[in-house]
Amino acid sequence: MYNTSVLDKVQKPGIVAIACPEGNFQHVLDYHESSSPRSDKSLVLDIAFPLYSPSSRLRVYDRSPFRNIGTIVGATFIRDHRGLWLLSFDGDDKITIPDHASLDMGTGDFAIAVCVKTSNVVTQPWVVSKWAAGNTGYGIDITNAGKVRANIGDIDGFVTSPGNADISDGVLHLFKVNFDRSDNATVYIDDAFDNIADISDVEKDISTAVDLTLGVNLIFPSSLTGSIGEVWIKKGGLF
Repeated sequence: MYNTSVLDKVQKPGIVAIACPEGNFQHVLDYHESSSPRSDKSLVLDIAFPLYSPSSRLRVYDRSPFRNIGTIVGATFIRDHRGLWLLSFDGDDKITIPDHASLDMGTGDFAIAVCVKTSNVVTQPWVVSKWAAGNTGYGIDITNAGKVRANIGDIDGFVTSPGNADISDGVLHLFKVNFDRSDNATVYIDDAFDNIADISDVEKDISTAVDLTLGVNLIFPSSLTGSIGEVWIKKGGLF
């Protein structure tokens, strides 16, 4: 059930809610004013969607201190059964966030968290991507078996490791991936451990000059059919 006392607080114009996952977690996890950027500079991307109608929006707004604003290309806002807004992708849509130093991870630790709902994974869609030609960069995609896959690469090689849980059930799930550069990439689904992979050999700079995209990888034709809710990227630390 909802945490109704919190839900009542967030159902006002200008306020957003952390709305995922579903399943056994159907409650609002956090709320804050969308106009107030967070002060934590390790948080380089913090995107969530408003509770009031955003249907005319052409951009998504970043509440991190860096204000990495994204442009919506084709994706449309839809409302889920809880009354919260998600962005729907139909297989050729994307959000493009311009390349910025804050989104380049260098040789440091970082983490990604994203809320995703899909039941169509035939194309092995990418959810978050800052991936360049030569397999350099980072991102999260979903295999055609519905497994969440962490990706990281430098000029000497890359690691791509699929998880275990099948998330292609049409339910909103929270993916979290912690990239500990001296150790492992660890994947969690709805806060439960899913997979771990050794990434210690990817020790060089993974920065790229490409835009960060949601719902697609610009190198591979692997686009999402489904919905994205909130997205967070944390630099120099783990979730």
